[in-house]
Amino acid sequence: MLRYLRAEHLLSEDSAFAALLTWLALTPSAQTVQVLQIIPQAMMLQTSFHAPINNLLEPLGACVTDLDIPVLLHDIDPASPPGLSFNNQLKTLVLRHTFREEWEIAWARIAMTLSCIASLSLRSIELVFAIFRATGPAGGGTMDLADSNVNWEPINDVISTKHFGALEKASVTLDWHVMDTIPPGDVERFRDMIEEGLKQLDWHRRGLLTITHHNHTWSPPSEPEPGRVQQ
Repeated sequence: MLRYLRAEHLLSEDSAFAALLTWLALTPSAQTVQVLQIIPQAMMLQTSFHAPINNLLEPLGACVTDLDIPVLLHDIDPASPPGLSFNNQLKTLVLRHTFREEWEIAWARIAMTLSCIASLSLRSIELVFAIFRATGPAGGGTMDLADSNVNWEPINDVISTKHFGALEKASVTLDWHVMDTIPPGDVERFRDMIEEGLKQLDWHRRGLLTITHHNHTWSPPSEPEPGRVQQ
């Protein structure tokens, strides 16, 4: 009888993992898992396993009490009911998201996910965000969060409902992946801006909110010397 399922640092085999989740949803074990943790790498672009996770949450139903999953944004059939609406005995929830879109659009999608929560027993929630900042061509296009102006009212309307009434702890963890060419002062400015915005959440007013930053630096690939062929 399967009670605990954890998959971490998924990177290249997401199609195989999607097949595994689809198979699991059809087995009796899908009704016995109490703890489900699916933690992809922050840089992972593949999302074919998002829909199977969403579909698996339905047979898990009230059995699952602890979830750690990505924010499910991709490849979900609009006709499918949101998986979290079936998990009415959740006590802890971790949602992970890598920001690849505009800040305000991302928060609108996160609010949509949170609005699907059906449990009245939720005691702890953590949002884990990976934020990549880069300059120059190696960055693939910088997302300038400083230009964003988030309207926090819609998400506060969601997290002020009865489904968050028993909440004892709310955490936001920000994993910063910053190119080492960005001046430290700019990094601090981005951090301060986002932290001040997060303090507008209703969880801060209730004294539940904890904000944590983790910094990771990376270097762009070095350019080949003129006339030298890379191996």
